[in-house]
Amino acid sequence: MQAIFLEIDFNESGVIDFGEFVCVMTDKKELFTVGNIEELFAMIDTMEDGVIRKTELNNFLVRFGHSDKR
Repeated sequence: MQAIFLEIDFNESGVIDFGEFVCVMTDKKELFTVGNIEELFAMIDTMEDGVIRKTELNNFLVRFGHSDKR
């Protein structure tokens, strides 16, 4: 999870903002529409503050079967 987070946190702020999230998701544009990206970001951003924290990303990944054992 840490490696994934660091790859997405381009400005090394310690959080993933929506712009960084969109950059990563648009690489997969055949799978994601703008609406899907916004919905996925909102699902991960459980604090609803416009950024994704490491704990939020980890909780999301664990919830969908990706454990943080690395």
